[in-house]
Order: sequence, then structure tokens, then C-alpha cells
Amino acid sequence: MCPSRKLLTFVIFFMILLNGFTQYIKIYDFDDVNGGSPEGSLITDGQYLYGMTQHGGLSTNCLFGDCGIVFRVLPDGTAYEILHDFNENDGSYPKGSLLLLADSLYGMTYKGGSQDRGTIFKMHKDGSGFTRLFNFSDTNGAFPLGSLIYIDGLLYGMTMEGGTNEDGVIFSIKTNGTDYKKIHNFDAWITGNGPYADLVYDGAYLYGMTYGGGDYDKGAVFKIMPDGTNYTKLLDCYFDIGINPWGSLIMDSTYLYGMTYNGGENGFGVIFKIKTDGSDHEILHHFDDDFGSHPEGTLLLYESKLYGVTHWGGTTTDCSFACGVLFSLNTDGSNYSVLHHFNETTGSNPQGAVIAVPPILYGMTNQDGAHKVGTIYKFDLTGVNDNGNIGDYSLFPNPFSNNLTLTGTSSSGTITIYNMLAQIVYQTSASEGETTIYVGNLPKGGYYFSYTDVFSRYFRTTLIKM
Repeated sequence: MCPSRKLLTFVIFFMILLNGFTQYIKIYDFDDVNGGSPEGSLITDGQYLYGMTQHGGLSTNCLFGDCGIVFRVLPDGTAYEILHDFNENDGSYPKGSLLLLADSLYGMTYKGGSQDRGTIFKMHKDGSGFTRLFNFSDTNGAFPLGSLIYIDGLLYGMTMEGGTNEDGVIFSIKTNGTDYKKIHNFDAWITGNGPYADLVYDGAYLYGMTYGGGDYDKGAVFKIMPDGTNYTKLLDCYFDIGINPWGSLIMDSTYLYGMTYNGGENGFGVIFKIKTDGSDHEILHHFDDDFGSHPEGTLLLYESKLYGVTHWGGTTTDCSFACGVLFSLNTDGSNYSVLHHFNETTGSNPQGAVIAVPPILYGMTNQDGAHKVGTIYKFDLTGVNDNGNIGDYSLFPNPFSNNLTLTGTSSSGTITIYNMLAQIVYQTSASEGETTIYVGNLPKGGYYFSYTDVFSRYFRTTLIKM
């Protein structure tokens, strides 16, 4: 195909996207044999999406029959492939997410292994070379629910139970499975207990949350040095500010952001932020059931906005306790918006987090879909503002050549254009009512256009440079 025909095909594809796209698309239905009931998040290597399900697969020697799987799939939902069927020996019921290092995938299982307390494993991206690196036990930690992180040659993670006090541990281990170390034994009322997710690292400290324990036995936010020293509680949870943190923290240059499963004004959990020294704790949002409740996952920070899912709540009533929502929120707590109400058809009750492959979010649901055991979905942020609707702005022409005109703008707005690698290639302020900009110096190809108004509302779309 000659270059001009390739470009024409590219333009036609994106014109279809621009003129008639559906924001939420279910790209795969789990069916137990090919996996079921995922609790973690997806990851990507730029080509495939990778993930795990806690049930499904061909193995039948686990307590509930099937043992869970590792899979990969293309972003359009095709080429779905099971990379590994778990069993009681190498681990079972993985509940966290994978970690990609070079060409290897690392992860943990909730149960299975020699002690039936879970395992740490590695494998190649194509499914070959599966190796059980470590068997958890009651003494060294048991039943990991989260994922691993990598720091300077070591993998770090947490377990929900086990350790000296049976309250869970923080551990490190080499990537070859040697030199396992408990760097902290949780101690319920003192340091917290039962972490349900992952650690994050800022170059100096590891940060995390526990579901229970702390001064009020309702969970805690903490930091600790990678060598296990200087454990510090940053926050003791109590009902008014949110209790039972479920999921991992994320961070920007100033704050840590997280969610609690319960508590807050309505009892349905909260979104909060706090500085790394424990100061400036602020509740950004109180969940209220109709607009999402009881989050069981981690936030995503993308383009200065927070995105996440709730396990319950929303306005859809075809699930037992409503089906959950996909939401967005500004980092200052303004403009909470429900982007999608999950349902039985599209999938329901998501756990984990969404990931961004601009301008698309990808995620999984734990239940429902065609076979009632969960789905993989994508959500297109093109043209979405904070109200979850197509923006009140218009942009033309598209495809473009030299000039772009944006209408409906406010004088304090900001225009940003990104290339397909999400790198900023153009940025300027907008004029009130209408703004025309010269972009004739941009190379031919595809771009993402973003406008942010004075109220921090976003308008996004996909552009084609002829």
C-alpha cells in the first residue's frame, strides 16, 4: 500500500472514531474456561494487555475446582490467549496485578504452593518459563492480595496475614527468588494489619495502607524505609474520615491519594489526599451510593485528573447492590463525575484500577457480562468533559492542515495538543468565545487535543493532520 493510501485509511478510521464512537465498549467476556472474576488491574507492554483472573482455567485440583489464569489480549479484544493455568502446586487464585520487567512477568497468588499460603512466580511474556520463586507460609507471610513493585534489584510486596503477629508482613526478595526478607511484621493496634493492596515508592520511602488495625482498628496509612526502618503511621483511620482502606496509594509531586471502602459522611467510603509527612489530610469526595460506593481498588492519575471505579453503587439496579461506576475527579476534589454506570450486560462490580493508553482507559469487571464472570472493557475519553458528556465545545476542521478553531472557550482556558506518545507538542491559552491557532508546523499524523476551561472541565478529541 502506498503512503497516501495508508494515510487515507488512517484518516477514515479516525473519522469513524470522531463521528460515531461509543465511549464504553466491552471488548471481552470471561467464561470461566478462559478465566473468570478478576480482582486486579491490567498492564500493557505497548502491544498486549496482560492480566490475571482468580478463577477459571483448565486446572481442576483447587478447592473450588478451577485455580485462575494469566492471560494476554490485544487492545481491541482479539487474540485472547491463556498464558498459564494455575494449579495447587504453583499457586492459585491470584487477586493482584502483574509486574512487567524486561520480557518477564512477575506476580503473586493468594493461595496454593507448598503451604497453601500463596506464591511468588515469574514467567516470560509468551507464557513460557513459568517458575515458582517462593512459597509463603504462616511464619514468613501468608495470603497476598496485592502486587509487587521493583526497586534496585528487589521485589517488594505485602501479605494480608502471617508473620510474627499473624497480621501480615512487608517483604523484599530478589528477582531470582532468593534472599527473602520480612522487613516489617504488622502489629494490629500498633502499626495496622491486613493490607489489601500494593506499596508505592518515592525514591526514599515505601508508602502503603492497611485495611484494619491502627489506633481505632479501622486501618492506617504508613511509610517505611526499604530496609524496614523508620516505620511511621501517617494517618489512623476513623469513621468520619473513612475507614478500611482498600487498594493502593498513588502520588504526585506533593500528595498521596487513596480511597477507603467504608466510612465518611454516608458510610460508603471516601477519596482522600495527604502529604508524605502526614500533614494536610483532606477528604476530596464522600461516596453516596447513587454515584458509586465501596471502592475496592486504586486511583489513576492522568492529565491532572483522578480516575477510578467503585465496586458497588450507581443507578443501575440489575445487580444485587447496584453494579458500580467509573468516575473522574479533579485533584482538588471538584467536579466528581460518573463516566459510566456498570450493568449486567457490560460487566459489573469492578475491582482494581483502570489504566490509560491515551485517550483510552482499560479495565476489568469482576462479575456479569455474557457469562456472569466478568469482562474486559475500554472507555474512550475523546470528547468527554467532567460531566461525562460530550463537551460543549466544537473543534474544526478535522482532519486539519494549518489552522484549528475551537469555539465555546473561556478566556482562562488552556489548549494542549499531544502526539500519539502522549508528549505535549503545542500549548497555548484560549480566548473567550473562539480561538484559532496555527499548527501547520506539526508533522502529518494523529494527535490528541485537550482543552481545559476555568472550571477545570476537559474537552478532548482525536485529531488528524493531513
